[in-house]
Amino acid sequence: MSARRELAISFVPPLAMKVYATEGVAKRCGRCCFIVSTQACIRLIGVDQVMWKGDERRRFYRVDDRVALRFMRLRDNNAVSAEIAKLSLDTRIEEVDAALMQAISALAAQSPEGGRVAELFNRKLALVLESQTASSVNRQATLVTRDINLSAGGLAFSTDEPVELGDSLLLDVLFYPESRTIRALARVVAAEPQNDGYRLRLDFERLTDNDRELLTGHIMRLQSRQLRRRDQSAQSENG
Repeated sequence: MSARRELAISFVPPLAMKVYATEGVAKRCGRCCFIVSTQACIRLIGVDQVMWKGDERRRFYRVDDRVALRFMRLRDNNAVSAEIAKLSLDTRIEEVDAALMQAISALAAQSPEGGRVAELFNRKLALVLESQTASSVNRQATLVTRDINLSAGGLAFSTDEPVELGDSLLLDVLFYPESRTIRALARVVAAEPQNDGYRLRLDFERLTDNDRELLTGHIMRLQSRQLRRRDQSAQSENG
């Protein structure tokens, strides 16, 4: 991208992004920013860079969503430590993969055939790792479609399974329509009894950078659709 121009703009908390554009501008409407450009590369800033602490988590922009979700209670500190180690390993793998893709691109510029071979090896390795990860998942906990309330800081949903305040949970959340899954370590911050079970509120404690970016992008798309529907409704009322 030639002569790129960098704009740092804010979005509805806790969302933020940097825009690298060769044309177009960012327009502000209320508390939201929209990008008017046909050639723009948007990079999401890590949520941890714009995260509030404690009670201020309530300032996160929340959206209602329907996802496929499964969770597993981590019974002791050893189980929690093991999952943290796995997520840390996943993050390091992502960093190596990003560096590898840059090296493959440089190789392809010099030797297209060599770059193609390297890309295929990298893809094969990714599939092997994905297969091993899938085989290690607890098959007793299947993905269940649930209505949730989602933010970049956590989520809330109802369940009939007994879960206690302070429990650590390992979550797999499948987003639609992306058909992409994030894995997160979360802590139960509220478990309110209901007639048919519990209403759980969870705070995310660990995600990989890629999963964090996927989560943030998904929320931004949901938010954008909600704003469009609201604007269309307002226009219809104004005739």
